[in-house]
Amino acid sequence: NTVTAANATAEFNKGREKICLWAYGIVDHCDLDRRLVSIALSYFDRLLSNGLVDERDVPENSNNARLAGMTCLYLAIKIHSSAVVSARRQR
Repeated sequence: NTVTAANATAEFNKGREKICLWAYGIVDHCDLDRRLVSIALSYFDRLLSNGLVDERDVPENSNNARLAGMTCLYLAIKIHSSAVVSARRQR
């Protein structure tokens, strides 16, 4: 069904965009290189292409997609940045 496929694609794009905007907010807040978001989204896309994250999990309300996006950003920072960023909550 073409309409269903188009709706699924639109939902996927909205969810991915939300993860992207969130990641830019984090790197801007921490004064990190914005290229880290590109790297993180590359990791995220690789997870999707390998089937490790189901594309149906990407719509904007998905905890799995948010966790995957957060993990990809964390890995990009740890691998490609010399900044010290802790995953612990700041008080």
